[in-house]
Amino acid sequence: MDIDEYYENHYEEVINSGIVGRFSSQYHRLMERDFQKHRFGNILEVGAGKGQHLHFVKCQFDKYFQTDIRVNSENAPAPDSKTFWIKADAQDLTQFSDGLFERTIATCLIAHLSDPEKALKEWRRVTSKIGGVVSIYLPCEPSFLLRLAQSLSTRRKATKIGVDYLTMHYREHRNHYFYVKALINEIFQNDQVKVIGFPFRFLPFDLKLYEIYQIELVDKGGTRNE
Repeated sequence: MDIDEYYENHYEEVINSGIVGRFSSQYHRLMERDFQKHRFGNILEVGAGKGQHLHFVKCQFDKYFQTDIRVNSENAPAPDSKTFWIKADAQDLTQFSDGLFERTIATCLIAHLSDPEKALKEWRRVTSKIGGVVSIYLPCEPSFLLRLAQSLSTRRKATKIGVDYLTMHYREHRNHYFYVKALINEIFQNDQVKVIGFPFRFLPFDLKLYEIYQIELVDKGGTRNE
């Protein structure tokens, strides 16, 4: 089974249904917890898949752009007055101008990319440097707790439908936690970074499932939008 077939026909069943789906919903809610009373202008979501995260967005916004490398005219939902679908590579957002978005969101994406450093720089570039926010979900790959959870949940579900889960998972999750964390710390070193760990931030790496990064950008003069 190739990766496109898996995402088109099986990903939703494995990740977003049953008990696993309830845990997935939890991290979507956690990403949005701090912004329920906020209002943004343009929001960009990279790697939006089939639009799972938008259901959890409670903040106000003018326009919400969902982008994915697999979007095409056949599978993209019709846009409404505020939400749009655009085919885009999260590592190359040259179609968008600097600082166009007040918030950029990346759910389960950074672990998959061939050039995460380029992607992070692009996300920072297209986000406003005054009060702009970059929200990133980072799985704690390959922590003991995450591997245990996968063996009891997603791996079993995938095996039942004939998916070689370990091969598929590690082919896709090519960027481990420590590598991506180092990139985030370097690229956003002058910004305001808030880290939310699950189940708790201060647990050691092997006892965490994931971290959420809420990064408030700072302009060249060191000014934040208070």
